Amino acid sequence: MDRRHRELADQQATIAKAKDPLARDRQDLERQKGDLSDKQAQATKLVDDKGFQDSLALYNGERTLLLTVQKSQDENTIAVIDGLKATLDEMRRSCPRACGSSR
Repeated sequence: MDRRHRELADQQATIAKAKDPLARDRQDLERQKGDLSDKQAQATKLVDDKGFQDSLALYNGERTLLLTVQKSQDENTIAVIDGLKATLDEMRRSCPRACGSSR
């Protein structure tokens, strides 16, 4: 029976040795996860920052939205215009006051 106790103790020691690196790896992963959460929060802040203004588009002295549209050579011009109109209508529905829903 004494031999079985030693074998069991040896197995427990082996398991304990195997758990140490796993615990360190788990801690490293948790730290990296926290670092990624911080970076994600910073990126979200940059995206949501409404104070940053790179350029200004005015029409008759009022702020407006300027869209640049480029059509590739193989695209149908009428289809591109129809798609643009549909997109603008959708934008107007999603932000009626800011996008000037008078049209």
